[in-house]
Formats: sequence, structure tokens, C-alpha cells
Amino acid sequence: MTKAARVSRKKTEYAHARLLEAMIKGVQEKKARNITLMDLRNLDGAPADFFIVCSGDSGTQVEAIARSIEEQVEKECGEQAAHIEGTKNG
Repeated sequence: MTKAARVSRKKTEYAHARLLEAMIKGVQEKKARNITLMDLRNLDGAPADFFIVCSGDSGTQVEAIARSIEEQVEKECGEQAAHIEGTKNG
């Protein structure tokens, strides 16, 4: 692996770590339960590098968790979600 490739890989790993920290912080701020982080990077054809799955006690709480994640990621990483899934129960 070239030096440039190693530097690029470290930057990507750092960006992943910052993003995951922001997302987990957003989940925890709204008292989500059963928080599970799934690393999908080694799965061929995975739709994302990571999934965070959690639950809330009501639809209102689930929506608050989703908003909190969005807000934390934008605040701490300057990123906006490309896609959000699971905000509507029913």
C-alpha cells in the first residue's frame, strides 16, 4: 500500500469514527433503547458502511431520535443524511 493510500485510509477511518460518534450521541440524547451498531464494511453489496438500530417507546420518541441524529451529524460533521429510514411506525 502506498503512503498516499495509507493516509487516505486513515482519513476515511477518522471520518467514520467522527460520524459514528455524532450519531450515537444523537441516539443517546433521546434515550433510545437497544442501541446496536452494525459494521457492514465487509459485506459485498451492502447499502451502507454502518447501520445503527435502536428503539423508542413511542412514535414521537422515534421521530425525536431521528431528528437528534440529523442535528448532531450536521453540527459535529457538517454532513446531511442522504437517506433516512424508519421514522414512521405503523
